[in-house]
Amino acid sequence: MSAPETAAKVGSAFDLYNVKTRLAPAALVSAPLIALGLAALPLVPPSQRYWSLVSLGLLSWVALTARDKGNDAQRKLWEDWGGAPTTHRLRYRSNASEREVARRHREIEKAINAPNRLPSKNREVNEPHAADAEYIAATRRLIDKCREVGGFSLLDKENRNYGFARNLYSFKRWGIVAALLGTLGGIIALVTSIAFNVRVVGAGAAVATIIISVLMLALWRTVTPKWVKPSADAYADRLMAAAARLSEDWHKELGTTSPPDASATPSSE
Repeated sequence: MSAPETAAKVGSAFDLYNVKTRLAPAALVSAPLIALGLAALPLVPPSQRYWSLVSLGLLSWVALTARDKGNDAQRKLWEDWGGAPTTHRLRYRSNASEREVARRHREIEKAINAPNRLPSKNREVNEPHAADAEYIAATRRLIDKCREVGGFSLLDKENRNYGFARNLYSFKRWGIVAALLGTLGGIIALVTSIAFNVRVVGAGAAVATIIISVLMLALWRTVTPKWVKPSADAYADRLMAAAARLSEDWHKELGTTSPPDASATPSSE
């Protein structure tokens, strides 16, 4: 692999998306254990301090697992929510306004240059699973189109926000275990140094570890599916807005306009 290719690969690992959605959750999960390790570092003989690299290895390993764990959590969340938020926005049965759904359908069809129209209300009622499959396929094509065209900064921002929330939720169990271990380790170190005059770590470092761990325990209490949902909804709404923009660009290329009433008329096929 050439030097430019290597630099590009390393750079991609530290782009804004990966930093927020992978490294940030990994850092929060690992924080109590890293704090405990750093607290003990001054007392470790210089010849053995290379073990401090374990903390970096821990952080890197958690970050590498973020995507798979996030995807697993996402599948469970979507099951609990009755489908992806983007799918809900394309279902007639999930929205009060048929005209709004029909408008979104027309915009996505134009944005992705779909060969066929998305399901009508009647088709969706008769074949809900097949309709959902078409909505999911269209959403994936829309996401790919947005990446291809570029320039959707707000969509990218909401994608990062949702990725962070989803991945952090996927690490909740690990985070609680790490915070409990950090709290226990900090208390043991503090009591040992005070009661037995055995300096495992400095008292100040032990207290700092306990505080960090307790704060992380408080954080994990708030990381629930209900906490993730607003970020998922915001991303879905921004993706629908991106479809509307791409649809407008489609009309501009053709030199035509699309009357709101005409484009929002529900299909009766």
